[in-house]
Amino acid sequence: INFTNVTSREGNNTWTVYCNNTAGNIRGASVFFTKDTISPNGTLISPLNNSFVNNATQNMTLNASDLTSLSNATLFIYNSSNSLVNQTTRIINGGTQALVGIVYNFLYDGVFTWFYRIVDIAGNQFTTTNSTITVDTHAPIVYLNITNNTFFRTNNVLLNYTPLDSVSIKECSLYINGNQNMTNQSNILTNQVNNFSLTLANGNYEWYVLCSDL
Repeated sequence: INFTNVTSREGNNTWTVYCNNTAGNIRGASVFFTKDTISPNGTLISPLNNSFVNNATQNMTLNASDLTSLSNATLFIYNSSNSLVNQTTRIINGGTQALVGIVYNFLYDGVFTWFYRIVDIAGNQFTTTNSTITVDTHAPIVYLNITNNTFFRTNNVLLNYTPLDSVSIKECSLYINGNQNMTNQSNILTNQVNNFSLTLANGNYEWYVLCSDL
């Protein structure tokens, strides 16, 4: 015997069929099953999108949910060349809500894209949006482009320097005789020659530049 036009609902279902004979005897049988046609969902928690971090070890965190039961979540990390550098699966084993954190140690500095793929027990999948993280564990290097003991025949001085960094320079500050003189917070050319322009009285000066990155 077949029954048609019977619709099950999402989640747990119990269907029971009763039969009776001509003598009026009745007996039934039940079947229990779970219907799950809806994909899970998830939101990336941390690090925040477009983060700049100076620590190579990061906890890549996801908030996952499903109407029925979660199975696993897989972290994917790609570098700026779109090469896969990490794929790690965390087993969840049930529950409709899970905070998943996979700690990853970035092996080198750079810009990376990461996301999670979530799977429920029915095999339904969901892929989160991408987030970008910039890892920069090294301080900038600054080269002064003027040789030591240089003589200027003018009081209007142009002090050239070159800041080197694997990502980008945020700001550079000029120090004269140990005191901060000025800070250039914009239009700094990373890995290129920059300068400070200032007027100095006659005399001997010691100068250096300190730079910070993003």
